[in-house]
Amino acid sequence: MDDTKLFDRDDEFRKLRSAWRAALAGSHGEVIIEDLRFYAQQQAHQPGDPYTTAFNDGMRTIATNILNMIEDKDNVSRKTKVVR
Repeated sequence: MDDTKLFDRDDEFRKLRSAWRAALAGSHGEVIIEDLRFYAQQQAHQPGDPYTTAFNDGMRTIATNILNMIEDKDNVSRKTKVVR
């Protein structure tokens, strides 16, 4: 996509992190976070089925990235794709 921008600047990262935190705040956010934790802890590998393994790994990766984004950790990757 032409309008996809890869960024690693701290100010844009802080805005994105703040947006995720705001979106997942409150009681509904707690339910979603719990669901994300479930997917983040699932094993991706499906014996004999590389397509399901790839799909599961993608779900796990997205869940893990969102959880890492909203937690207070300094070692979170600052590279992400944002559609503008």
